[in-house]
Amino acid sequence: MKYISCISRPFHWTILWITLLYTCISVAQSSCGLPPRLQNGMLKPEFTNQEIFSIGSKVQYVCQPGYVRIPGSKSTLICMENSKWSPGPEEFCKRKSCRSPVDIENGYYDVSDSLFFGSKLTYYCNKGYRMISKINFQECLADGTWSGDLPVCEAVLCPPPEPILGGRFEPVKEEYAYLEAVIYSCNDPNIFILTEKSIFCMDNGTWSSSPPECIAVNCFPPFVPYSRKLSGFSGPYKLNYVVQFECENGFILKGSSTVKCSMGSKWEPPLPECLRTYCTEPKLIDGYISSGTPKFFRDGAEKGYNVDDTLKLSCDRFRTLKGSKTITCGSDLKWHPEVPICENSFGCSYPSITNGFVVLRNGKDYFPERDGYVFSRKDKIIIECDPGYVMTGSDSSTCTFNWVYKWNPALPTCN
Repeated sequence: MKYISCISRPFHWTILWITLLYTCISVAQSSCGLPPRLQNGMLKPEFTNQEIFSIGSKVQYVCQPGYVRIPGSKSTLICMENSKWSPGPEEFCKRKSCRSPVDIENGYYDVSDSLFFGSKLTYYCNKGYRMISKINFQECLADGTWSGDLPVCEAVLCPPPEPILGGRFEPVKEEYAYLEAVIYSCNDPNIFILTEKSIFCMDNGTWSSSPPECIAVNCFPPFVPYSRKLSGFSGPYKLNYVVQFECENGFILKGSSTVKCSMGSKWEPPLPECLRTYCTEPKLIDGYISSGTPKFFRDGAEKGYNVDDTLKLSCDRFRTLKGSKTITCGSDLKWHPEVPICENSFGCSYPSITNGFVVLRNGKDYFPERDGYVFSRKDKIIIECDPGYVMTGSDSSTCTFNWVYKWNPALPTCN
């Protein structure tokens, strides 16, 4: 009997488990599980704690905060006989919309999305204004209202500009709004502002530039060689003072005949030039013009010759001509070939040194255009080279005579 009892207990528990399993399967086949989720929707609170729903049970949905039910969409699902929930709507809720945004004074807004729940409006101030609110945005809330207060834009103001020495500005105010300008002027009518006279308040609260300066305009007395003034004979030459020139006889004008004293104390346009139209009379020391009659230019103050005029030159007694006896006035108003020189017939030749020159003759300063080209026995000269050239030989030499005249030692070279 003990053996039979051991066999019957396992059999008893097996029957119990089979019965429970059958019961569970029967219950599962006659009920529904958790209802499905609907987009942007949620079960009403009375259905949230239930996990098994019998056949024919109904559940209802509502929209999540910030959403509203789409008209015509089903809000109720039913547990059907096949233990499945009836189909739900494809779209159940849509986002709530907020009222149209309010424009702010002296500013504007930019919306990141549409005007629905979760959208954000960012506000900006117009140029010349700055935002004094800490928060520059609003958000569309779940109740369809916009968050926070509207931002505030305040006008940008500039402090009074700096004064200038010897001048003033207008208008005078305690503060200036964006783009307001002031105009500077100088107290002395003979003193002027060289740069822009006005500056304006910028959108960052600073002035467009530094204040100008009052500077006296006083042009230097205009002088054009070989000309005479037709107007503006004497100064002082202030702003807009006009001077007119004409050239003397024998000269032509290059540039404008009329100039005006301008800002910066400069003549505009630049002063003209009076260019010669003749060759000046050649200077032949110890010689003379043997052929060729000069004309008078500069209203009779200077002798000269027209282009293509030809002269013949001769030297005084005991002087020898070195160069061409005939020269012609060229179109460049120079003599061609070069004007010759008159040397001593009984002395040393003129010490012409390439890239060098005589500085002393017998201990005295020597200038050929003034002192001539005559050198006699025992004349002693000192020679220098032009800047950048090096002398080879002695820098001094004496005119000597031993049946012939020559320089001793020989003249140096400059290389």
